[in-house]
Amino acid sequence: MPGALLAADVDLFGRQVPEAASKAIRVAAILVVALVASRLLRALVRRVLLRSLPASGSRLRRGLRKATPSVLQRSADAALRAEARVRTIVSVARSVTTVVVWFAAAVAALDVLEISLAPFGVGAGIVGVALGFGAQNVVRDFLAGFFIVVEDQFGVGDVVDLGPDLKGTVERISLRATQLRDVNGVLWHVPNGQILRVGNKSQLWARAVLDVEVGYDTDLAEAGRILLREAVALAEDPAFADVVLEPPELWGAESFSLHGVVLRVAVKTEPAAQFRLLRALRARVVPALLTAGIELASAHPKPPTAADA
Repeated sequence: MPGALLAADVDLFGRQVPEAASKAIRVAAILVVALVASRLLRALVRRVLLRSLPASGSRLRRGLRKATPSVLQRSADAALRAEARVRTIVSVARSVTTVVVWFAAAVAALDVLEISLAPFGVGAGIVGVALGFGAQNVVRDFLAGFFIVVEDQFGVGDVVDLGPDLKGTVERISLRATQLRDVNGVLWHVPNGQILRVGNKSQLWARAVLDVEVGYDTDLAEAGRILLREAVALAEDPAFADVVLEPPELWGAESFSLHGVVLRVAVKTEPAAQFRLLRALRARVVPALLTAGIELASAHPKPPTAADA
């Protein structure tokens, strides 16, 4: 008993407290401080990061309702994309904050209890090395996913090219993997750490580029005039006017081949709208050229006719 009193601590009223009770009080205080600090830091992180949003959700929606339909669609997509990106970052940052605070609290509590971590060092080192080799790919995937979200390399709904045989529409993004749906309907699960390059066809703007190959005996000026005329007519069509950003351009003779000259026409469009516009432009160009007596170059020569004989 005298030994316990000598090892005792003193409370606020000057009374002696047994050492075990003193340690319990200090550990409890550490846990309470950690709990409060964790909540405050999580709230602070959330508040600071959410300030990067362009506007609050309700105010943004009210403003978008007053806009024209085309502006509404583009603004809403941009706002939702930015909000999803920021909220993902907020979630990761809050989780990291919680882990750091409670790790520090655990170390402080063990120090109060006079529990040395040295005996666990060797075993923990061996386990850590083993887990490190096994989890390095997972860590790489999470880091890559974090930077994909932070840098806005692509988002849900974007048409992207992630490498050979990995072209399609993004359906879901997590910190570990990306889900990509290709043109055949196959859903690809791509670990973020394996994404070495990203070709995004749905950011900011796109360009519909149409190459038409005509024979060497073709009047190139007339063929180019027809191409540009059809592209302008399509751009003025109400079905496409809202996705065309600039007037179509005739780039002229782009290259030569064994069979003819390649003419190129280009149209700047909204992101991901170039595919639909190209399909419609091809459907207009072919009959327009044939009506004008201009035939497309072919790799297979026509069979001889009686007139040729």
